[in-house]
Amino acid sequence: MPILSYIYPRIPMNSDPSVYNSGIVLNKQNYQPSKTLVRTTAYTFDIYENQVLIGFLKTIVNELNEMKRFVVKTRDGVWQFPDDGEYLDSAIYVFTKNKKMLDDYETQIEEARQAFLNLYRNYNRIYNINADPVFDFPKYTNIFGKIAPYHIVFEKITDWFSYGNYNLARYDLLFTFISLSRIYEYFCLISINKAIEKCGYTLRKSSTYKYTEIGSYQNTQYNNTFEYGNGESTVTVYYQPVIYNGDIKYSRTNEISIYRATSIKFSDFEEEAYDDETERSYRPGENRSFYTPDYIIKIQRRGQKTKYYILDAKHSTFGTVKNCQIPKLAFKYLFSLSPFDEKSVISGMCVLCGKETNNDITSIFDHAERISRNISPDTVLLPFSNNDDINQNNIKDYIANIL
Repeated sequence: MPILSYIYPRIPMNSDPSVYNSGIVLNKQNYQPSKTLVRTTAYTFDIYENQVLIGFLKTIVNELNEMKRFVVKTRDGVWQFPDDGEYLDSAIYVFTKNKKMLDDYETQIEEARQAFLNLYRNYNRIYNINADPVFDFPKYTNIFGKIAPYHIVFEKITDWFSYGNYNLARYDLLFTFISLSRIYEYFCLISINKAIEKCGYTLRKSSTYKYTEIGSYQNTQYNNTFEYGNGESTVTVYYQPVIYNGDIKYSRTNEISIYRATSIKFSDFEEEAYDDETERSYRPGENRSFYTPDYIIKIQRRGQKTKYYILDAKHSTFGTVKNCQIPKLAFKYLFSLSPFDEKSVISGMCVLCGKETNNDITSIFDHAERISRNISPDTVLLPFSNNDDINQNNIKDYIANIL
C-alpha cells in the first residue's frame, strides 16, 4: 500500500527501539513512536448565538442613547418661558408640568441605559467577541431551540422586533397635558407681549373675555385680552379671538371692529372635517361662520385709522408654511376679512415659524420686492424660536416696525 510504503522506511527515524513485544515490528525489531498525534478540542465563545446576544445589547444601548438625546434636546432647546410676567401664569404652569414630565422621561431612560450598558460590558468582557448591532429577527438555530437560557434570549429579542420601531420623534413628543403646537402659541404670546413692553408700552389691564360659543368652539380659560398704553397710543393683543360673520348681535365683539365678509370657505375646494385652527373636529353642516386666528394686534392712535394685524403661529418651516398654509391663511385673513367702517384697516399678516433655521423675516411678495414695490396689506414669514439670539430679536423687530 502506498501509505505503508511511505511510513515504514521512516520508522527508525521517528521511533525508538523497544524491548517489549509491542509497538511496530520492522525487520524483527520492535519500535515505539517518539511522537504521537493527539486530537484536541478548541473552546470558543465566538458563535452566532453569542454574537446575536452581544449585538442586541449594543442595539438597545444605542437606541436608548438616541431617545435620551431627543428628550434632552426637546426639553432644553425649544422654549424657555419667562416666569416674571403677569399675563399667562397658567401657561407657564402647564409648561412647567410638561418639563417635569420630560425630566422624568430622561431619568427613566438613563436608568434603563445604565442597566443595559452594564449588561453589555459584562457579557462583552466574558465573551470577548466582535458583534455588530442587531436590527432584525435572529435566525432560529438548534442552540436557540434546545438550550433554555438561549431560548429565552431568542424569545425576548423576537418580542422586541415584533413591537416595531419605537420612534419618539414620530409623536413630536409625548405631551399629555397640552399639544406641542399649543405650547408654541403660548410661547409666542408671551414673547409678543414682552416685545410690546420693550417698545415703551405699559400693560394697563389683562382679562379673560368670553366669546359666544358657536358649534364646537370653546373659550380658553386663560387671559386672552391684553391692553397696553403709551401716551395717546393704545395697543391691544387678542389671543384666539373670534371673528364673526357680521351678524349684528356679534358685531364688534370684544371691541374687534373686523368681521368675516364672505360665506365662501377655503375648504369648499375639498371636503374638510377638521378645523386646524381650533384643533377640534366638527360636524358636516355645522355653523363655521367665524374665524379664530391665533392673535390679533390692534393699534389705536388719536386722529389715525385703527390698524389690525393678524398673526398666526405655526411650528413649521418656511417651506411647509408656503406650500401648505399660506394660500389658506391669505384667503381667510386677508381676502375674507373686512373692517366694519372706514376708521379701521387690516394692515398685514405675520406667520411665526417655529422650525425655520433661516434668520431673515421674509415677505411673501418676493416679485414686488425685486422691483422695490410695497404691497398692502403685507404678509411676512417670521422665523421665531428660542434657538439663537438673532431669531429671538425677530419678534422685537417686527413689533417695533408695526408700532
